[in-house]
Amino acid sequence: MYAPIAKSVLVTLVAGTFAYVIYQCVFSSLAVFPGPLLAKLSKGWRAYVTYRGRWHRDLVALHQRYGPVVRIGPNELSVCDPEAFLQIYRVNGAYSKSASYSVVKGSRPFDLAGERNEKLHSAQRRLVARAYSMDSTMNLESQVDELVTPLLRKLDDVAFSKHIIDLGYWLQLFAFDVIGAVSFSKPYGFVSSGSDSLGSDKNFFARLARSLHSAAWLMHAGWLFRLHQKLVVPLIGNLLAVNERNGFFFHFAQREVQTRKDQGGNDKDIVGQLFKVQETKEEL
Repeated sequence: MYAPIAKSVLVTLVAGTFAYVIYQCVFSSLAVFPGPLLAKLSKGWRAYVTYRGRWHRDLVALHQRYGPVVRIGPNELSVCDPEAFLQIYRVNGAYSKSASYSVVKGSRPFDLAGERNEKLHSAQRRLVARAYSMDSTMNLESQVDELVTPLLRKLDDVAFSKHIIDLGYWLQLFAFDVIGAVSFSKPYGFVSSGSDSLGSDKNFFARLARSLHSAAWLMHAGWLFRLHQKLVVPLIGNLLAVNERNGFFFHFAQREVQTRKDQGGNDKDIVGQLFKVQETKEEL
């Protein structure tokens, strides 16, 4: 009784798979664009390549092999052309962000990084544009200059000791001190301590790297992320580092903003300017 049913199911699956492959490779509107076969059939290929951590190199290699336009998914193209860049990323353009960004957006109504609605994104961008303008940035230059001297002093100490260091790590420490200074008028003291310990978190950069890596590949496996959020999280808790963006890092930013608001003071830093905008624009 079950043998004919199983056979029918198997035949249907094989026929469906064959039809899908033929469609994507021959009849799809993107079939004319070159690219890896697996990329044409599933976003799983992109998720796997990104998970390996070599997407930035693999993408360059793909364009070197296939040309300026490469098919990197069933419904995705990668374009490497300066003129196309201006067309795609122009203000109020016809191209919106893909559904991949839903993974990083979370439930916040204001999220410039993850917002897919172009009109809403443009409205949100206008609210914060002044804080990130050239004039505002120039006004914060002195705060950055004050952090250069401690960095050079630390590097001089290391050079004198003749120890081998990871310069990239030290520049990252400096970068976060700068972010703290220009955003909250409060450097985090990473350079002075020579460490990325922040409060109870002894490996802030490692946590950030795990979150970014997780987000990078899950953006191309949205179904897996949604399944995790609906089934895994309620039963056994979070297993994906990408949720740190809407968890640990979100609450960290909340605390920093509230502390900055409570202390008052400099209205020239980025958060201070955003507070001023918020006085007249409650949607911020």
